[in-house]
Amino acid sequence: MITLAPTVTLWDAGEFITAAKVLGVPHPPGTPLFVLVGHLWGAVMPIGSYAWRLNLMSACFSAAGAGCLFLVAHRLLQDEAPWLRLGGAAAAAILSAFTFTGWQNSNETEVYTFATFSIAAICWLCLRWRDVRATARAPHILLLIIYIAALSVGNHLLALLAGPAVSLFMLHTLRTLPAAEPADRQMEWAEWGAVTALWFMLVAVGLGSTTLLILGGVALAAAAAWCLVTGSRAFPLVAIGIAAVGVSIYGFLYIRAGLHPVLNEADPETWKNLVAVIRREQFGSRGLLDNPMFFPGPDNPGRTLAMFGQQLLSYFNYYSWQWARALPP
Repeated sequence: MITLAPTVTLWDAGEFITAAKVLGVPHPPGTPLFVLVGHLWGAVMPIGSYAWRLNLMSACFSAAGAGCLFLVAHRLLQDEAPWLRLGGAAAAAILSAFTFTGWQNSNETEVYTFATFSIAAICWLCLRWRDVRATARAPHILLLIIYIAALSVGNHLLALLAGPAVSLFMLHTLRTLPAAEPADRQMEWAEWGAVTALWFMLVAVGLGSTTLLILGGVALAAAAAWCLVTGSRAFPLVAIGIAAVGVSIYGFLYIRAGLHPVLNEADPETWKNLVAVIRREQFGSRGLLDNPMFFPGPDNPGRTLAMFGQQLLSYFNYYSWQWARALPP
């Protein structure tokens, strides 16, 4: 809280603070979850200016994410001595919280700490799922993971980057620690297929990609049939319903835009405009090989090998910033 920004910072923070205050619609993709949570937080937090309250919200989400990573490390070190288990978990949490980018985002009103909290919570829930496998709680935890992932689409797609890790973690667990009963093994594999396919569909929804949505739908239908065959009949239906409830947060943009708030970027009061907001059509489409210094299109000269090399070096430089920003060059 000592380094918390006392008021509005540069870039998107002012827009998000305004959107939260007036229940407005910020720039695409609209971040409806962040706006609603920010509005509630600003209303119930009794101290400080409105901007300071929202900055504090980012700091609290960052702290909560670090807390989840503490739980993850504490669980992974369960076979170690108590002092090492606590010390290692605390070190993991502190390292995550004190990165340069993480700390910077924690001081202002931005969507990123909310997203990192979602990722950390999903990681912790994955470990809880592994601990309670072959019990009635296991599919419930998977459903909670799906709900958090679907709801986080309304904040930032960053949380969906956890999807491949979740799928691979489940895959590794099912292969190395198979359930004792053959029927349980089959149901767990079918549930893994449903989670993976549904996550693919969430990515498609977040990107507004019709092609990915169709491919994900086919994969999800196959996974649902697999669940029905293995006896896990309710899981795919409940999972789809929960994901739909989470994604329905985007309905806020449609409803609120129709009421013409003070801040109404892209005006998504029609379904066409809403889809355009979700797809981020305002920013245009840029290919992987396009030169970022030029507008996309046929006149774009494309990236050179030198540019790819510079980008790679920049990533290493960016990584070094996280814990070595104060060191001399």
